[in-house]
Amino acid sequence: MIPVLRRHVISGCVLLGLSLASAQTQKELSVVDIVKRSSDAVVQIVTSDSSGKEMALGSGFIVSADGRVVTNYHVIKGAHSAVVRVSNGAFFRSTVFWPRTRSGTWQS
Repeated sequence: MIPVLRRHVISGCVLLGLSLASAQTQKELSVVDIVKRSSDAVVQIVTSDSSGKEMALGSGFIVSADGRVVTNYHVIKGAHSAVVRVSNGAFFRSTVFWPRTRSGTWQS
């Protein structure tokens, strides 16, 4: 795995896992437990411009059963399409992006 991507994947696992840890008040989870429980939700994202040229490589995590993925804006900025790869190696093409501003409003 690319070292930079590995760092992002671990960060994504910890961020997602924090919400799991806060929901479970009976038992404290270690960072290792959090990573194990949430790693399947972490994805790799490769974005491309309208000519198909790769623009960016980033990570994100799945936040809903219908496949919505959260990532940083710089990963999708200016992208025409993206390929999202999940932990089992499967990948999905996407052309739908819904960026939000810092104030929480949606950009088109």
